[in-house]
Amino acid sequence: MVHHTTNLQEIFEKLIQLAFEDGLITEDEQRLLDGIQLKLDELEKAIEEALIDHYLSAEEEHILKEKRSEIMDEAWRIVTSDNVITQDESILVKALINLLRHIQLTS
Repeated sequence: MVHHTTNLQEIFEKLIQLAFEDGLITEDEQRLLDGIQLKLDELEKAIEEALIDHYLSAEEEHILKEKRSEIMDEAWRIVTSDNVITQDESILVKALINLLRHIQLTS
């Protein structure tokens, strides 16, 4: 049996809290959060589909790793789109990297 041990909504809520630590979510931070949320939703759907049969195949594991990678790719695309990476964006991306490391699928 396979268990999904990380709540992706909790990851997103931690990112929102981090973005709001200074009392303001900037336009750049909001664009980044919006992009991350879309990709986290895609990962959540892929996890749910992979776990329907309570077995994580090698192909499903590969797909989930790709989805996790797509989250980082999208974050990077967003923060570099204006050719300026703000300190706030940098903090969020570093936190995202750390949080994504904690996504666990265990049997």
